[in-house]
Amino acid sequence: MPKNALPPRLYLNKREGVWIIRDRSYAKRTGCLEHEREQAEKALAEYIALKHSNPVETKRADRIVIAQVLLTYSQEHLPETAAPRSTAYGLTALSKWWGRKLLSEITKQTCRDYETHRLNGKRPVKLGTIRRELAILLSAINFWNKNYGPVDSLPVVHMPPPSPSRTRWLTKTEAARLLAAALGWRKVNGKNTRDRQSINRHLARMILLGIYTGSRLTVLLTVQWERNQRAGYIDLNEEIMYRKAEGERETKKRKPPVKLGRKILFHLKRWKRLDQAEQARIAAQAGTREQITFFNTVVHWHGFDVADIRHAWNRARDAAGLDAKVTPHILRHTRATWLMRAGVDIWEASHSLGMSTKTLEAVYGHHHASFQSKAAEV
Repeated sequence: MPKNALPPRLYLNKREGVWIIRDRSYAKRTGCLEHEREQAEKALAEYIALKHSNPVETKRADRIVIAQVLLTYSQEHLPETAAPRSTAYGLTALSKWWGRKLLSEITKQTCRDYETHRLNGKRPVKLGTIRRELAILLSAINFWNKNYGPVDSLPVVHMPPPSPSRTRWLTKTEAARLLAAALGWRKVNGKNTRDRQSINRHLARMILLGIYTGSRLTVLLTVQWERNQRAGYIDLNEEIMYRKAEGERETKKRKPPVKLGRKILFHLKRWKRLDQAEQARIAAQAGTREQITFFNTVVHWHGFDVADIRHAWNRARDAAGLDAKVTPHILRHTRATWLMRAGVDIWEASHSLGMSTKTLEAVYGHHHASFQSKAAEV
């Protein structure tokens, strides 16, 4: 290719209002309209990757297009990642900026340029998001190097420093206020009144299950009453919550079983009775003996799975008078903190939470009932 040849690029056909990929004398329609620039950028990144679609053709960093690396990672490894959906979003963001660059162009400066681009874009993101995206880029490079390398000069991906660990947690009074708000209770003119339109029983279930198991949000929203292949399940006979689906592989975000205590068991047994009664009622109305597929998940909205809890959560949080830092993940922080304050053994607490003892001690250890108790008296 001549030195002055331009790389593949987007061109807007103003007469037709569509984006076209130009590659020297070749033109390819993207099928994207003028206002669909983001989709057109993605199509361009995929085109560049496909143009260099023979991975074993080169192992030189100055000839490997990053879009090709990202596309290969997406096609061959994405389903095996711990969070395929969020990883896919990250890959899309990466391909728009890095796609046309070469592996050899990954430097400390270009990583900083990407950080600036994401911080000041049309939809600015936080440093934590940028760090996660660059971690995906690093994973994609390592995947390429392992399966199609070795690359002659492996680039170093420079990331922003990790955000400081959040220390916000709920006191028992705050947790009670949040739960009451989820159940529709409001304080009006100094009196507690119940707003029937604001009752979110699915949110109340999630709050209680989160506080008493410390599980991550995805587990809380998907755990079912029966053993299944899709998500974790509750075994009321063994008094154990299995966070993983049958056959689900272990990832960095560990999902060990958690023993259920008498407080949450009381609620779970009651909820299951209610759900089974609703299943029976619907089956009777439908005149069928087949198993009803509603009310399978512990946390549900009138029998249907819950995909997003944010709207109900934010309303309850505001009604409870809690600050914006109180996100659903605070339930996990709260459980860890309560375990430490109760003096629970760190090994037992970490296995209950699905958290390493190192993380538990570093982030929550100062809450432990015996924290530096002997040292303080010397």
